[in-house]
Amino acid sequence: MKRPIHLWLLLGMSLSFVVMGIGLFRVNHDPGALMPILFFGACAGVFWMQLREGRKRKRAHWPILEGDSFVLRRKAGAIRIYALLSIMMGLGGGVIVIMESGLAAKAMGLFGLVFFGGGGLYLLRKRGKDTTALRVDARGIAFDDGPEPKLRWDQLGGVGIVAMHGETFLGFSMREGADVRADDSAFAQMGGRLNERLGYPDFSVTQVGLDEPLEQVAEAIERLRGRYA
Repeated sequence: MKRPIHLWLLLGMSLSFVVMGIGLFRVNHDPGALMPILFFGACAGVFWMQLREGRKRKRAHWPILEGDSFVLRRKAGAIRIYALLSIMMGLGGGVIVIMESGLAAKAMGLFGLVFFGGGGLYLLRKRGKDTTALRVDARGIAFDDGPEPKLRWDQLGGVGIVAMHGETFLGFSMREGADVRADDSAFAQMGGRLNERLGYPDFSVTQVGLDEPLEQVAEAIERLRGRYA
């Protein structure tokens, strides 16, 4: 999977800000230099993780994808790293709150503290353990740890690799005219309509935490679609 060049550029820019922050701290012993070190250090970590996810080892075949059904487990290691990097960004915001006197700067720092720090803690709590990412069998496709298929074979319109927000996902679209699940909440149905307007797939699965390359997962799903649909 070829990774966008902009990730390398963003990684280089983030590391340069980290070096500048370290230099400022060593020369002036300014605690405010901790902000760019923490924030841009975390950014560099995120971009490196994204580049790393794109270098998944390709094999001739994955036995787990060759049966009549398969379950893919998402390993929590990478997610924990993302969560800790988000907390680092939040700490950078905390430094701004403490060190800066301007109201606008404090508001920005508080936003970073709550959004990134709180988001990282939430991610650790909700996704900090191995989970089921995808379950494919004769009934259809289930996402996360849901026991029932969220997408039946007769509802599936297409599956393929899509790019969103600079990251690669396995996207699923519903067949035009397919019925909506009766147990879908109004919020879920509204989200589906918004995805349609934005050109996003109805469901998506990220590579983060998965060993199996998304391209080969898509091929396995298409194979089973021909059998079960």
